[in-house]
Amino acid sequence: MNEVLKDAYEQYEALGFILRKAEKDQKFSRITGSLQDAKAQKFSENATGYTAVVPPNIIIVDNDKYQDDNKSFEKLCEDLGYTPEPFALTPSGGEHYAFDNMHFEKVIGKTKDRYPALDVYAGYQSVIPIVGTKAINKEG
Repeated sequence: MNEVLKDAYEQYEALGFILRKAEKDQKFSRITGSLQDAKAQKFSENATGYTAVVPPNIIIVDNDKYQDDNKSFEKLCEDLGYTPEPFALTPSGGEHYAFDNMHFEKVIGKTKDRYPALDVYAGYQSVIPIVGTKAINKEG
């Protein structure tokens, strides 16, 4: 387990995420203050999981494609002009994507109106769980 967690930690760190040890039974963590003051916590062999705080230059998309046969994600890719590669699969069958914030106006704001099956995260207060964290889906 720790080899998988360390690999995930290193991949997120390389992309510029700010990593925090996951609190027991807590899906999210937040940072306060400036992004410049926020530092990733060093990897610990004793950690059971981490949350990754999204920096402002990255957009994270959680694609719950089973909700609308992937139509929302296909529209997003059409609007952006490219298809990013998923970096994680969720227990409920969704996919997580991370990509540079090249088209700010298209993926910020009322994204649920344009892409109803997508959760879009941007800005350093948004977070996502990585390997080892306890994420709870609709079934509990």
